[in-house]
Amino acid sequence: METSVKVLIVAGMLSLTCGLLLGIPMAQARMKGPAAPRLLTNVHLEALIQGAVLLGLAVAAGFSALPSGLETTAAYLLAVACALGLAGGTTNWLQSVDDPFKAKSPGFMLQAASGPVNIVGAALLLIGVLKAL
Repeated sequence: METSVKVLIVAGMLSLTCGLLLGIPMAQARMKGPAAPRLLTNVHLEALIQGAVLLGLAVAAGFSALPSGLETTAAYLLAVACALGLAGGTTNWLQSVDDPFKAKSPGFMLQAASGPVNIVGAALLLIGVLKAL
């Protein structure tokens, strides 16, 4: 199995596990009131969705015709972007940030940093997939 596929599978499973673990404080919040905090709900869903996306991208990486080093770089970029996004969302929730965009909170900065990293990783992998056609 290629290194890029392994990286994406591990990152995907870590993200899914993070999302599942965030379900615990969500359930605790729901036991006390009608809704969980919005930012907790966001990061919980983000972790679950990103985990599924990374696992799907593992299939794309296996199909890619990029040189091994570039493909592995793309996989690491996508994994790092996921980690930055989840760290930012979790930070915003733990700091009870009302509006991360307005506050320009540390969590916002982490999430903002994840965007360009995600785009570069996804673009590289897309090139590899298109090259394989």
